[in-house]
Amino acid sequence: MRAEDAVSLAFFAVLFTGVVLFLRALNKKLAADHRNRLQASGWMTIGSALLLLPLVTFWLIRASPRLEIEGSIWAVREPFSSSALSQFNLTSDAGQVALI
Repeated sequence: MRAEDAVSLAFFAVLFTGVVLFLRALNKKLAADHRNRLQASGWMTIGSALLLLPLVTFWLIRASPRLEIEGSIWAVREPFSSSALSQFNLTSDAGQVALI
């Protein structure tokens, strides 16, 4: 599993937990102080998920490895395919091909 997938899965799990806690606080059979604690826990959990997702995503972007190519670029071409992602082939003057 990629790190991005794990972050997304954790985000939705924490967000879902916060919503469940908040919805449990709507139960009128619970004592008022218990409902208040559940509601506050739900808000804190939802807020934590919404705060941590961009922070962790930014950290993953900053910590990701960068592609380094030395030398002059001979040709840049985009293969024709039906994929939504843009991928380019870089060919150096020595004949080495790197997929970006």
